[in-house]
Amino acid sequence: MEHLGAAPAAGAFPAKRFAVKEAAAKALGTGIRNGLAFNQFEVYNDELGKPKLRLWGEANLLAERMGVSAIHVTLADERHYACATVIVES
Repeated sequence: MEHLGAAPAAGAFPAKRFAVKEAAAKALGTGIRNGLAFNQFEVYNDELGKPKLRLWGEANLLAERMGVSAIHVTLADERHYACATVIVES
């Protein structure tokens, strides 16, 4: 956390990333269980700063079995809260 800075909002970055991973696992219908783990969900930003999600391992296999064709991510934070919504299309 030290590299994130000392500002009060410094915790918002990892909190939002965690929220995306949790929302993605739920969008796949399982949550973090049945072989899914947080390290199988990679949250990154495209060249314009839009949040994106890349799946690895069992999460990716599950998405393929479900016929997922697109994943949409949105996230937000306030002083004490972070939230994310993940929508999967098939």
